[in-house]
Amino acid sequence: GSTFTNNSTTGTGGAVCLTGYVGTGVAAYAAFEDVTFSGNSCIGGHNYSTGGALSVGLQIDLEVTGVSSFSSNSAYDHGGGIQVSPGSNLTMRDVAVTGNSITDSGYGGGISLIGSVGGTVCNATLTRCTVSNNYSPGYGGGLSLEMNSEVTMTDCFIDNNTSESDDGGGVYMD
Repeated sequence: GSTFTNNSTTGTGGAVCLTGYVGTGVAAYAAFEDVTFSGNSCIGGHNYSTGGALSVGLQIDLEVTGVSSFSSNSAYDHGGGIQVSPGSNLTMRDVAVTGNSITDSGYGGGISLIGSVGGTVCNATLTRCTVSNNYSPGYGGGLSLEMNSEVTMTDCFIDNNTSESDDGGGVYMD
């Protein structure tokens, strides 16, 4: 498998940034199998420093499968491990999201899903995934779902995540 280790940016996607555009009517597709993301970071001091390991832009269909992991990644704002934007779909099978963090007051220490007000949905399907030991000083230590986001989880473990805001240590939905 592939490995992304100790990469950093002041923008989005410490290791990988997938961008897309609303209004085209066509979603881009990306897939990772048996991949490791570790020690990546978004170090910028603004609210666009999201997705410590992976930032998924607008209208992207992303699939992460196999024995894959997102560990010890960090972002200044949203998605210490993974940040997913409006109109995108995230499918993960057999993936561990562990020990990721937010360094400011953002949401989703492990995974952040952000839809949009007015209807652009952000979807995630997690199967046999572990989301553990992630940290957020804001909401959703493990997983945060904001503004019209949806998640379906099957046989997942969400444990030992921390939110300092007192809301959603494991999962936060807004």
